Amino acid sequence: MIIDINNMIGKRKIKPEITAISLISAMDDAKIDKSVIYCFAPVMDNDSVFNAIVKFPDRFIGLFTVNPWSDSSIDDLKKGFDQGFRGLHLDPIRHGFAINELDLLAPLFEACRQAGFPVWAYGAAEVFSSPILFQEVAENFPDVPIIMGHMGYTYEASSAMSIAKRNKNVFLDITGSMYSNIKKAEKTVPVEQILFGTGTPDFGAFETEIQKVKEAILEPKHRDMIFGENAAKIFRINK
Repeated sequence: MIIDINNMIGKRKIKPEITAISLISAMDDAKIDKSVIYCFAPVMDNDSVFNAIVKFPDRFIGLFTVNPWSDSSIDDLKKGFDQGFRGLHLDPIRHGFAINELDLLAPLFEACRQAGFPVWAYGAAEVFSSPILFQEVAENFPDVPIIMGHMGYTYEASSAMSIAKRNKNVFLDITGSMYSNIKKAEKTVPVEQILFGTGTPDFGAFETEIQKVKEAILEPKHRDMIFGENAAKIFRINK
C-alpha cells in the first residue's frame, strides 16, 4: 500500500482549482492507494476537502486547515473532526506564526490530543517553521503525532532528523527531499518515523518521489514502512 501524506486540493487564488477527480486520476496512474489531503492555506477551502473525503472515503484522508489567529479556530477544528477530518494542517508561513508559539497553538494541539489525531505542519527552512522550533511543541505534546512537512527541506534536513531522533512523536514527511537526505534519514532516524509524501500539485510529481524512495531505500521492509505502513498506523488505517 502506498499512502501519500502531503497533497493539496481545492480552490486557489491564481491558479486553477485542483479537484478530487483530477487528483484521483493522477493517483491511479502512479498506483497511489490513498492520499492525505488539505486545502491551500491562502484560500482556506476546507469545504472541497470535506466533499472529497465524503465522496471518496477509501482514497482520501482529510486534514482540517485553520488560521490560529482566528477567534473561531478551536471551534472550527472540533467541528471539522466531527465531520470526518482526521487531523490538523498548519501553515506557519502563510498564516504568520511560529510553530512553537504555544500560547497560540496549545489549544489546537490539545484538541488533537483529545481526539487522537495528528498535526501536519510545514517544517522547512523558514524563520517561522525551522525544524528546531518543533522541539518545544514535541516536548509539550508527547502524545500528539507531529508530522514535519518537507523534513526541513534541503537546507535544514539534518536539523529535522535531529529533532525526530530526539522525539518519537515527530514524523518526517520526505516530500521534495534530496536522494541523499532520504538515505541519511533512514540511517539517522527510526524508520517508523519516516513518511512518504509528494506535495502534489505544487512541490513534486508522484512518479519522481516514488522513484527516489525506491532508489534510496534498498531494504524492502523499510520501503514498505515508508511508503504506507507508518502512515497507516498514524491515521489508524486498516489494510
